[in-house]
Amino acid sequence: MKLLEAQLVRYHQGNKEYKFLDTRFITDFDELNELFFEVLAKQEEERNNYVKEKFKYIPYLNSSLFELKPGSLEDNTILISNLKGRFNLPIYSQTVLKANDKKLIGELPTLKYLFDFLDAYDFSTEGAEDIQEDNKTLINASVLGLIFEK
Repeated sequence: MKLLEAQLVRYHQGNKEYKFLDTRFITDFDELNELFFEVLAKQEEERNNYVKEKFKYIPYLNSSLFELKPGSLEDNTILISNLKGRFNLPIYSQTVLKANDKKLIGELPTLKYLFDFLDAYDFSTEGAEDIQEDNKTLINASVLGLIFEK
């Protein structure tokens, strides 16, 4: 999802309206569930009006990845929307999360921790010739593809 987000932002010349994996946009697990199963899994004309407006910059993915099939593993386990966002996670001592160039300590709400952790990496840069801003570790599509293939 971060790769998709990064490519959308890059394609639209850095327009942050396309940055959707952020707690300013996705505030709880219900909205994350909506993103997966009401937006990414459905073509725009199949989306309800609320979803069309809130997620207007996010395209349909022509994939079965975000479809809930009756009787499937996803259907028989805990749904994303059932997760509770009121709990905090302690920040790992070797974290990549920083504030003012210092490693964060303490704890963060689960969803914020997840999004901040993913934001610590650069998913949009294609090669070493590009200038990396914010000293983020580069994770490009070919590396992700190789990992998922293995």
